[in-house]
Amino acid sequence: MEHDHNVCLRCEESPTVSIGAYARQPPPEVARFEEVLTPAEVDPELEALRRADAAGDPHGATNLGVLLEQRGDLEGALAAYRRADRRGDVNGSFNLGCLLAERDDLAGAQAAFERADERGDGRAASNLGVLLQGNGEIDAALAAYRRGDQRGDPVAAFNLGLLLAREGDRDGARAAYRRAAERDDPEVRDRALEALAELAPAETGAAQPADPEAAQPKRHPWVLAVCIIAVLAVLALLGVRRLRARR
Repeated sequence: MEHDHNVCLRCEESPTVSIGAYARQPPPEVARFEEVLTPAEVDPELEALRRADAAGDPHGATNLGVLLEQRGDLEGALAAYRRADRRGDVNGSFNLGCLLAERDDLAGAQAAFERADERGDGRAASNLGVLLQGNGEIDAALAAYRRGDQRGDPVAAFNLGLLLAREGDRDGARAAYRRAAERDDPEVRDRALEALAELAPAETGAAQPADPEAAQPKRHPWVLAVCIIAVLAVLALLGVRRLRARR
């Protein structure tokens, strides 16, 4: 039986919630907002972050953007992420890309992910690959997935396997799926193992379908992990997989 492995950018609605490899990437101190702050304590923290941002601290700008986004001030969050991005903070670049993608600015998101990728972020490389593949830039998408995979990102490895399978490189796809399955992400591991199982007939010599097209990966929608469902038509691609970019 074929399985539907949907693939998506790994940006989340709440950038500070640690939900696997696809959550946004604020510095560790940001995650404590949800854990230790009471409503009465939020404003002093906000003012402290504003002061840090005003002093030119790139992490302060990213953290400020996270808190503003949590409060629904998306314009303020965008501005803060842009300042962090200009100061070279990879988390600011990544969060900027996620928020721009949610607002359907895919060109801006791609540019932000490119900067985060240049700064060495594996998850940004994977998200960049999703957008490049959506634009039909297959070679560039493969290169982006490979960079993410080399940096240890399970989603990038999985996306690489999906695209290699689509391009007919079944051996390369198997190797990528195995790497994805070996990494510390249960959801990606399960989907990678399913994808490997679907490639198993070629390994065991089992009879192949008479219709050559039936042996190819089925067409499935790419589903973005956040509020960009309207962009699905743009990102519809072939594949039997799941990326959850961001996943």
